[in-house]
Amino acid sequence: MIIFTKHAGVKLTQRKISKILVTRTIESPDSRFKSRSNRIIFYKKFGRLYLSVIIKTEKNYTIVITAYWVAKIKKS
Repeated sequence: MIIFTKHAGVKLTQRKISKILVTRTIESPDSRFKSRSNRIIFYKKFGRLYLSVIIKTEKNYTIVITAYWVAKIKKS
């Protein structure tokens, strides 16, 4: 189950990113990296940009922290 934090909801609205695109990125990423803060970063290309989605997992939940567009994949 995917849960969106309040922060993620606000940022998705501000950045005009749909929850559908976030879900697609998590379910079928082009790249996936673990970050230092025990979070996972997913990347998926849509057009010329990559959608970067930051998540953490707790029990059987995927918690979306934030999402934003990037031109290149940043390898942690």
